Amino acid sequence: MQRHLIPELMDDPALDDRRHRRALQGLHRINRVSGVERTIWPYLRTLFDRGATSLSMLDIASGDGAIPIRLAGRAKACGRRLELVGCDVSPLARRVALERAAAAEVAMRYESLDVTGGGLGGLGPFDVVLCNLFLHHLDENAVVGVLRDASRIATRLLIVNDLRRDRTNLLLARIVPRILTRSDVVHVDAVRSVRAAFSSEELRSLASEAGLDRARVRHVFPRRMVLTWSPS
Repeated sequence: MQRHLIPELMDDPALDDRRHRRALQGLHRINRVSGVERTIWPYLRTLFDRGATSLSMLDIASGDGAIPIRLAGRAKACGRRLELVGCDVSPLARRVALERAAAAEVAMRYESLDVTGGGLGGLGPFDVVLCNLFLHHLDENAVVGVLRDASRIATRLLIVNDLRRDRTNLLLARIVPRILTRSDVVHVDAVRSVRAAFSSEELRSLASEAGLDRARVRHVFPRRMVLTWSPS
C-alpha cells in the first residue's frame, strides 16, 4: 500500500469555525477511545519515577490541547507537575486549547507557529517534546526537518505518536469515525490520514535521516506507532 498525501480538510485555513470546532470535538472523542493519553503517559511516568518532580513539555501541532492537558492532570494526581507549551498554526485550535486548559485548571502557554518553518528552536529547550498524530500531514522532507528541530530542543525525551499505514487501519478509518462523531470533516480526514501515514520502517528511516540514530519505534494499540528518542 503506497503512501498518498492529500491535504486534509482541517488543514484548510478557509474551513469555517463551526465545522472546525465540530471536527476538533470529534478527534477528541476518537483520541480518548483510542487511548492516546494511556500510550504516552508511561514515558512521562518513567521520568518522574527517576526523580523528576516537574517536567517542561512542548506539544507540537497541539490542536485543541486535550492530550497534554490530560497528561498534566495525571501528573498533578501523582504530586508532579507538567509545565505545558502548545503550538499550532490554527488560531481556532489555540482558542479552543486555552478554553480547555482553563476549564481543567491547567496552566498552558500556547504559541501560534508553523513548525515546518523552522521556528521550533525559538521555543526551547524542553525536557520532553511531544509530536502526536501530526507527521502524516507532512511530506518526507518536512518530517525530517521537524524531527531534527524537535531533537535539538528535547533535553530528555522526544515522543512521536502517529498512525500506521496499512489496509486494516484504512478499514478502521472508514468505520470508526462514523460511529464516534458526526463531523463530516473527520469522516473524510480519517481516511486521508491513514493513506498519508508512514510505515514503522519509513518512520525509522526518516528519523535516521534527521540524525536520530538511537530512535526506537514500537507498535501500539490501535494500529499506531510510537517513536522515542533521547539525547543521552
